[in-house]
Amino acid sequence: IWEYNMEGTSTNAGTDINSNIESERIRLYEKFRDHMIELQKLNSQNFDKAILSLSTTTLALSLAFIKDIVNLENAACISILKLSWIALVLAIIITLLSFLFSQSAITKQLEYADEYYLQNKDASLEKTNFFDILNRWSAYFSALFFILGIILTVIFVQSNI
Repeated sequence: IWEYNMEGTSTNAGTDINSNIESERIRLYEKFRDHMIELQKLNSQNFDKAILSLSTTTLALSLAFIKDIVNLENAACISILKLSWIALVLAIIITLLSFLFSQSAITKQLEYADEYYLQNKDASLEKTNFFDILNRWSAYFSALFFILGIILTVIFVQSNI
């Protein structure tokens, strides 16, 4: 559909419609992206809380009640039990460190944003955030050590029942 503007020259109304559709698509995408980022943040927080509380609880229960389940004086594979405790402690420590890494990553990312947006340093957009990398890897390792601690505890109990 062709229309005329105030000067009498033709314009394409279809272009305006396409522009509105594109603007709406971008708005909906941004809304969806913001929602997904919020879900990702909540998921990460819940993951950290779960690893921390489950590791701490498992370690505490293991330390407190293992003697009631297994006679430690005659226990086989006591080194497996000790390794499970080490793995659980590492899961706790790494999870706690991840909170520090996360805060440092946010601080560093804000610094990069300041450089990019306010100081017009385009190279800041491509900078690697080392603390963000540490934070992501800490999630993998805390989960790994938690799972390892659980598996080793189960192996120890199974070996001694």
